[in-house]
Amino acid sequence: MTEYGQPRLQVRCQFDTNRIHVQGVGEPTVNRKYGLAIELRAPPQLTEWLSEQEPTLSSPASGTMLYAPMSVLSYIEHEGSVQLLIEGAELNHPSGAMLDISDDSVAVQTLIDFVKESKSSLTLQDGDVFTTQEE
Repeated sequence: MTEYGQPRLQVRCQFDTNRIHVQGVGEPTVNRKYGLAIELRAPPQLTEWLSEQEPTLSSPASGTMLYAPMSVLSYIEHEGSVQLLIEGAELNHPSGAMLDISDDSVAVQTLIDFVKESKSSLTLQDGDVFTTQEE
């Protein structure tokens, strides 16, 4: 536990049409005194869904309830396959919204490094990668 609460990843519910704002609470401190803050590109369908979700977590910067829980899923049998799971009403995953991410951007690599070092909000998955596309 830190002075900002339990180590966690969270995403702001109301932010932008093509981006999400992610906060990482815990150690290491990357670019904020509470841990990490980054922005990632996201499809409008996801950001619209996110804006409809009820915030359940407060910002360590302001104390205001603005965020939803998020975790990073890394697939053991599929090296390099990483997804973000945002908890809420079902969008494209039973627990909320799943977002495929590529670790070739600095922001995504910074997020992955933070999660690995903080040992929180990282889920190692067995089996196949969850499919977010309609087949």
